[in-house]
Amino acid sequence: MDRTGDTAELTAFFTKVLGGEWHLYSSHILTGDSETGNQQAKLDLLAELMHLRPGARVLDIGSGWGGSLTYLATRYGVTGVGISLVPQQCAYATQRAQKYGVPLEFRPSHWQDFHADEPFDAVMTTGVVVHFPSLLDYFVRAKQWLRPGGILLNEEMHLLPAGVRNDPAARASRALAALDEVRKQGREAGGRLVVDEEGAYVTLDQETELLQQAGFEIEQVVPLSMQDYQKTVEGWVANCERSQAELTALAGRDVYRWYRLYFRLFRRLIDDRAMRLDVVTARLPHVRP
Repeated sequence: MDRTGDTAELTAFFTKVLGGEWHLYSSHILTGDSETGNQQAKLDLLAELMHLRPGARVLDIGSGWGGSLTYLATRYGVTGVGISLVPQQCAYATQRAQKYGVPLEFRPSHWQDFHADEPFDAVMTTGVVVHFPSLLDYFVRAKQWLRPGGILLNEEMHLLPAGVRNDPAARASRALAALDEVRKQGREAGGRLVVDEEGAYVTLDQETELLQQAGFEIEQVVPLSMQDYQKTVEGWVANCERSQAELTALAGRDVYRWYRLYFRLFRRLIDDRAMRLDVVTARLPHVRP
C-alpha cells in the first residue's frame, strides 16, 4: 500500500515544488532572473502598491509558508501577522521569520475568526479571495482590521466579461470542474495542504463594486501578465518532475501523482481567453474630524 506523507513531509514537498527562497504560491513576475529573483520582483510590486514604509503593520491573509511577509519585513522593515488554516504552515513560517530576525507572528486561523490586537496599515491576499464564499463579508471584516486610510490589496484572477471573448465563464467552469474532481482525489490520497473551502471567480467589475459597497475607495487596478502566470505554473510542474524521486519519498507515490496532475490542470485554468490577472488596491477612507 502506498503511504501518504504527514503534514511536515508535505510542507517539505510543497516548498520543493514551489522553489526559490520565498515559496510563493501565486504568479511570479518573470524578469529573466532566478526563481527567487522573480518572486522578489512580484513582492516588490506589491510593496509599492501598498506604499510600505518601515514600521508599517501588514496582515497577510492566507500567508502560507510565510515567504511573502518575511521578505517584506526583511526588505521594507515592516512588522505584521500572517494567518493560515494549516498550523504546520504557521510553524514553518515562524521558523523562517526567526531565521531572518524579523518581528512577525503567524497564527492558525480562519479570517472569519481573526481579531486584530491593533489596527494594520495594509491587509493583503495573493490568490486567496477566490476561496471566500462571500467577498462582501470579507471586505466588511477587513475594514475592522485596518486603520483609517489603510490599504486592502487583493491579487486574483478574474473572469472576463461575457462577450469579450468566447464564453469565458463556461470555459473557466469546465476547468474548475476538473480541478474540483482532482481536489477530491487529492484529499483521498492525503493531499491535505490544498484549501478545501471553495468560492468562485468573479469579474473585475464585480470585485470592485463589492469593495465600494463595503465602503472602500478603489485606488489602483494593475493587470499582471497571464503568460507569466502560465510560465510560473509550468515551472512548478518542471520542479515536480525534476525532483520526482525525492518528492515521492517525501509524500508517497499517490500524493506525488496527484499534485503533478493538479498543477497541470491548474495551468489549463490560466487561460487568457477566459481570465485576467489583477492586483486591486482599495483604501479605507480617513475618518473626518
